Parts: sequence; C-alpha cells; structure tokens
Amino acid sequence: MRVRLRPRPRRRPPRRRRLKAKKTAKRKRRPKKPRPKRRKRAPPRRLKSPSPRPRPRKPRRSPRPSRSFPRRPT
Repeated sequence: MRVRLRPRPRRRPPRRRRLKAKKTAKRKRRPKKPRPKRRKRAPPRRLKSPSPRPRPRKPRRSPRPSRSFPRRPT
C-alpha cells in the first residue's frame, strides 16, 4: 500500500529588503525649552483733553479731470 505523500510546503519568495536611509550618528536629542512668553502691556492711558474741532479734510481731486465737467479757466 502506497503512503500518501504530504504536500510539499510552498516556499515563500525571499523578502525584498527596503532601502533604508543611511544611519547617522545617534544624537541625544533634548527637548527644546519653551521660551518664556512676554505679557502684552496695555499702552498708558492718555488723559482726554478737550481738543479743537478737527479741520475738514479737503476732497482729493482725481488725477484725471472728468470730461463731463471741464474745469473753467480761472
């Protein structure tokens, strides 16, 4: 009587090795110390003094004179 041969275990293909980055000399990394934050100070408050009325602003003249209203010769 013939003995049944066990199925041969499948050979796995060799694992492809990933190219790794070149190792650099190990450095002891120290965590950076956080810099102390500066507190924002409110600017000094000025005493409000009654100010004279502000001068009215002159309207800006457009650089290009409009054609619909030609300037009158003065």
